[in-house]
Amino acid sequence: LIMYPLNVFACDPGPTQSTFVSLTFTGKDRLLDEKLIVNAIGALGNHEMKEKLSTLFGVHVVCEMIACYGMTVGKEVFETVRWIGRFEERLSVRGLKMETLTRMECKMNLCHSSRAKDANIRQALIDRYGEPGTRKQPGPLYGVTSHAWAALAVGVSYADKLAEAAKESARLNKVNDSPQQYSRPSCEATAGGKLL
Repeated sequence: LIMYPLNVFACDPGPTQSTFVSLTFTGKDRLLDEKLIVNAIGALGNHEMKEKLSTLFGVHVVCEMIACYGMTVGKEVFETVRWIGRFEERLSVRGLKMETLTRMECKMNLCHSSRAKDANIRQALIDRYGEPGTRKQPGPLYGVTSHAWAALAVGVSYADKLAEAAKESARLNKVNDSPQQYSRPSCEATAGGKLL
């Protein structure tokens, strides 16, 4: 069951600094009556990000996770993975859990294609929530730039994942609560395949 408003702190990690967005989802359904409030956007050095995680409460924390796609990776990728682990450790010391989503999960959720690029993800978010706007006329996504788009994609995909899980749980509960239809027992009893 999802309790709204749903507060999400989403992170796009990097080898030396990470970008975050703090979001509040107020809608009750993924497609109907959904509203997103971007509370804060920022980029912090990883040591500062680790400290910021120590101050969070009452929020779901989700971070983009590195996934292997068969390509050679370098030092930056390993350093990023190291920091993801340090972020998760900082939260676990406080008894909190950090969820992770891969880039592929975000692509499939928002664009329904594994071939989606950053521009496609950005456009999918704009189509869903509206233009960022300008300083004089800010839109719902005002201030989201650069790596914050990736963090926003992680946060939105995580909220969608929770909403889908809640719908599936409700569907299963409805099925389990419905009256069971039993087949009528046969009047003939058998033992070892022979009629008694």
